[in-house]
Amino acid sequence: MVEVTVYNFSKLLPTISQLIKDSCFVSIDTEFTGSAIDYVHSMNLFDTMEERFNKLKSLAQHFLICQIGLSAFIKDQRANTYVTHTYNFHLFPSVCGLHDRRFSMQASNVEFLRKHNFDFNKFIYQGIPYLNDEQEAAYSRNVADLGFTCVFRELVKSKKPLIGHNMLVDLCLVYENFYRSLPDSYKEFKHNVHQLFPLIIDTKQLSFQLRKPLESYDLLEFNGLPELYEAFTSAKGKSVVLFMPDVVHARDCVKYSNGGKKYFHEAGFDAFCVGFVFLKLMHLLAMNGVKSSQARPVPFSNYLKLVECFVNKVNVIRGPIHYVNFDGVDPVAARPKWIMITTRNGSPLTSDILAKNMENRVYMDVQQASSSKMIIAVASLKQADEIMGQLSSHGLLHGRYYSWLWDSPSGQEIIWYITSDLYHTYHNPGYHTSVCQ
Repeated sequence: MVEVTVYNFSKLLPTISQLIKDSCFVSIDTEFTGSAIDYVHSMNLFDTMEERFNKLKSLAQHFLICQIGLSAFIKDQRANTYVTHTYNFHLFPSVCGLHDRRFSMQASNVEFLRKHNFDFNKFIYQGIPYLNDEQEAAYSRNVADLGFTCVFRELVKSKKPLIGHNMLVDLCLVYENFYRSLPDSYKEFKHNVHQLFPLIIDTKQLSFQLRKPLESYDLLEFNGLPELYEAFTSAKGKSVVLFMPDVVHARDCVKYSNGGKKYFHEAGFDAFCVGFVFLKLMHLLAMNGVKSSQARPVPFSNYLKLVECFVNKVNVIRGPIHYVNFDGVDPVAARPKWIMITTRNGSPLTSDILAKNMENRVYMDVQQASSSKMIIAVASLKQADEIMGQLSSHGLLHGRYYSWLWDSPSGQEIIWYITSDLYHTYHNPGYHTSVCQ
């Protein structure tokens, strides 16, 4: 890995640009000044994708990318080997004219970064400047060669496959900081991202989709990035199939190649791990069902053909859908129906009362519908069935699946109009109103 700061960026930029052009693919990762845990906690199963996008937009506008990792994977044509060139960029926003970026730093995230040896001096004193297109256009001088934006533009121009892990946040941060302000429209965001990066692969979503087809290998039990990397670097992971491609660090990437030490949550190392895991997943998929006598090294172009149905599908954490489809219509919601819970005696119901009376410790999202009603959402049909089974014989609580018509304010308004219309029509012949009025 090569550390890149404001002091060596200009010297390294031509090499980085050429490596992007020569690569089979590029993997990225970001570290930012906010807490990823808080981001996860703010997401819930009641979100629509428009609401989820607005939460992501707020995150990207309040926090900075303080470090971005980039790993260019280049095939060694003489061997079944990929050479990875990894760069760890320290960033700090430009102050140009009236452009003086305000941003938030979260104490819990500062503590997290410090725990993982993040260098705050490099962030503040040696961070590479950058502007997005709108900021550059508003500045009176020519700053077309300013900072990390040049690397972003090389990535866009190359149209090389862009690989990330659970990368929806990364894409929002990259868009906001290096392209332009995130739009109000979720649909416009999807369209623009696809124009910038027409071939995106998310190893989080990919490993989830491949878990069942590749379950015989017993390597995909967990699909967090550290767990996947550990699985594929284990003795079993190295020998599970024939002709698994080797991945070696370039000569100038000394830090990651010495001693096998791991640097999780350093953006450069995580970017390398993303690309490493991607190659291993691709080869497992290519060898699935292939007899040992027929096994051969696999060209990279064949890997891409194998994953065509997974391209541009980026994982969504605890959302109404499992992934965002950047080159088409999003999938139909796959979550179970919400559950409406009431008390059998009509007494008030709070989240504390609900928690005390639920035997299942299923992670659920809760909304208060009224003083005596609560709506819960869970991630899987199995969890929903368990809760409904428990409530069927519960002494205090009663549960049924949520009905938009009967339970939502909009549905109840329609019912009120219909019943009111029927009542007046029956009692006052000639009276008529319409829901559409």
